Amino acid sequence: MKASIFIGSFLFVFNCFSQEKSTAFFSKLNITILAGDEMYLYKEMDFESRGDKIVGRMLKPAYFVGRDALPVDDIELNDKAIKTLKLFIERASSLETAPLNDSISSSYRQDYTISVDGKVLSVSGYRDWKGVSYDEIEQLIFSEYFEKLEAKRLALQKQTVKKLFGFWKPIQNIDSLKSNQIYRFAKVKRNKKDKHYWYFGKKGRYRNAALIPFGVNYHVNVEETFSIFIEPDYTKSEFEAEHLSSAYMEIISISTSELVIKYRWP
Repeated sequence: MKASIFIGSFLFVFNCFSQEKSTAFFSKLNITILAGDEMYLYKEMDFESRGDKIVGRMLKPAYFVGRDALPVDDIELNDKAIKTLKLFIERASSLETAPLNDSISSSYRQDYTISVDGKVLSVSGYRDWKGVSYDEIEQLIFSEYFEKLEAKRLALQKQTVKKLFGFWKPIQNIDSLKSNQIYRFAKVKRNKKDKHYWYFGKKGRYRNAALIPFGVNYHVNVEETFSIFIEPDYTKSEFEAEHLSSAYMEIISISTSELVIKYRWP
């Protein structure tokens, strides 16, 4: 009974603000979500009323381009975004006391905490947000940021692949690769008599003449880490796939003439 009175009062105040002025239905709004199955991701965004405007910002997580986080600017919300936030608060208010749907069986959880001018709503479990979930709001309001993020990641990946292309000779002798060890390479012209080189091709092919006698695939990761991931070419013979394991190397620095990596695993 008390919960019903609280929700009714909350929605009454919320609707009064909404009718008074479309951009002034709260002073501060904070939304957090802890989502996942075996591994959980924490996200947080914040909104603030500034005069006749509502401004939003993403607080967590940080989104990376290689080794650097891409800064997040404040975003002024348009009418569509403001209406979506209103629908989100209304949906959260109705879901807070609604029982979980037993017919939906999932180990995936979405735990929301929503603070509207100090009033807190909590929604747990796998719920139907009817098009106004955290991720949908995030993509709607911060779409330009994510477009910029994707463009910068793609540019860095292409730039790195271009720099990697060619033959690299270890500055120190490498008999075996050791985890967490830093290795330095200098770009060289191919010398058929010298087997101590690494080769990165343009189409994702990699060859280590001294340690791996046949080509494998590589991929440059620029999202959460700045790294090179090497794996067997499973389209080739079973022998190659069976006798190779994947490898992961963090890129410390790279130029057109020098490559520095930290070998992570195996």
